[in-house]
Amino acid sequence: MVKSNLYKFRLLIVIIAAVVVIVAIWQFSSQHSSPKPTQPNVSTTPSPTKYKPGNSIISNTGTSDSINLMLNFTHNVTDPAAIAKDYSFVWGASLQQVSELRAGNPKILLSYYFPFYRNNGSFDNQNLGIQQNLTYWRSFHPDWILYKCDRSTPAYYADDNDQSDSRMPLDFTNPAVIDWQLQTYAVPASQNGYDAIAADNVDLVNTYGACGAYHNGQWVQLFSGKQDDPKWRNAVLNWLTQMQSALHHLPHPLYLIPNLALGSVSPSDPFTQQIVSHVDGISDESGFTHYGNGNITDTDLLQKFQFMENVQQQHKPYFVIDEVSSTDNAEIQWSLGTYLMCNEGSATLFVSLPQDYGSDARYPQYNIPIGNPTDEMYEAQNVYWRDYTGGLVAVNPSSENAYTVTTSSSHYLNTDGNAVSRTFNLPPHSAMILLHA
Repeated sequence: MVKSNLYKFRLLIVIIAAVVVIVAIWQFSSQHSSPKPTQPNVSTTPSPTKYKPGNSIISNTGTSDSINLMLNFTHNVTDPAAIAKDYSFVWGASLQQVSELRAGNPKILLSYYFPFYRNNGSFDNQNLGIQQNLTYWRSFHPDWILYKCDRSTPAYYADDNDQSDSRMPLDFTNPAVIDWQLQTYAVPASQNGYDAIAADNVDLVNTYGACGAYHNGQWVQLFSGKQDDPKWRNAVLNWLTQMQSALHHLPHPLYLIPNLALGSVSPSDPFTQQIVSHVDGISDESGFTHYGNGNITDTDLLQKFQFMENVQQQHKPYFVIDEVSSTDNAEIQWSLGTYLMCNEGSATLFVSLPQDYGSDARYPQYNIPIGNPTDEMYEAQNVYWRDYTGGLVAVNPSSENAYTVTTSSSHYLNTDGNAVSRTFNLPPHSAMILLHA
């Protein structure tokens, strides 16, 4: 009995000693082994919603209750802290100005910019995206290059006769490319005070004929090369799904806000609704002026209104960018009037001359005391109307017809402060903002 107990005691001592040795070896190994890079979670499992009913990720800090402004890039802004109070959102905030913008407006939503399938250099040097040419990528990652169907020409984001944007198009269906985008752009953006990723040129149309890539030296055709390509659209949806999930799972989560171009896909198409469900907001560079090519009219305008309202009903912001041929009163009235027609409290507006981005673009019309909407948009006398506590907005959607309309009151002023007749004319694709006298 004594020997048996002694044997058990000795066995227990041996086991304890073995455990101590194993723990010591494990600790030594952990301290001296090469650290592994931290990888974000790129799970395709939908992340929990970041929204609460009635809330949006932006705060209204505009000049009027219903006029909420965004700033499209900041490279020409010299006083970011001073102007930040007038903006709710910055698309593509410069890294050097993040702290000043935040100091000027703690509630401002700041996004870091990169084009969703083109090389944009490094996090703090986007010009490298231009310098890293085809030779560089063929040496660095030949299997990441996205080619046209001739299997030799990269599918640059430009016409064949215009190679002004020579940033390398990358195979965004490749998980390694997505992980590289996360490590190169998203992780440092998360660590440097940004709130969101501004993913540019998320087009549902394969505009520049992307077709395939080489995997281990073998050609793999991914798309048809045609503009209307379901495989392309599905790949875009898959990229958004994976990117949003990964951004939401970062230690400091980021929102995903694409510059979305629907192309021929209807805003009411179920596929479009899938896209909306995998983003945290929509930036719309076509706006109500179709990239500066002319005002959107007729059925297209109504569909735009409905889409903009639908996105906001899901408590996701809608960022309108209107490029205009001039900043005269008629142009600003159109942009402001169409925006007010369907701003449900989660929309912002930016108006500028074509591609005249990066500057503080505020116009006197933004200061009008329009107040808050008292109803939804409605149609009467062939035009669209919306009532506000401070006035009335009228938009003629027709591409061809002018309409003479009559208001219920003769006590209105225009945005210049001049009295407006109770009956007035609305030219084709025009807007009129009326203020209570």
